[in-house]
Amino acid sequence: MPGGECCNCGRCGYVELHHVILRSQAPHMKKININLVQLCQECHRSAPNGVHHNKKLDLKLKQQLQTRLQTMFSNEFYSKEEIQTSLECNGEEIDLILKKLTLYSLGYNTEQLCRRLMGGRLF
Repeated sequence: MPGGECCNCGRCGYVELHHVILRSQAPHMKKININLVQLCQECHRSAPNGVHHNKKLDLKLKQQLQTRLQTMFSNEFYSKEEIQTSLECNGEEIDLILKKLTLYSLGYNTEQLCRRLMGGRLF
């Protein structure tokens, strides 16, 4: 993608979209925009510094995503509609996300939601 800025090093120019939570870790996060970050080719794919080869950078991006999610979902419970609106996703995507979560009388529990969005674990 030309004309972007790398969220890691700040380099401007051609950037690639990176799934912070990999599709193999959470297929339901594949199309969720908050899970996508722009990285230059070096920060994305180059060894040994690229995120796919650098566990420290991968962890940093995961922790940033987790913080954004915890800020976005600061109450204890949320309705399906509130989650869908916040994540800007369609009906099929929200159903995949909520599929394995328990619906309580007050809504979906934020900690369980964040854990699900983070691929089953918190960082």
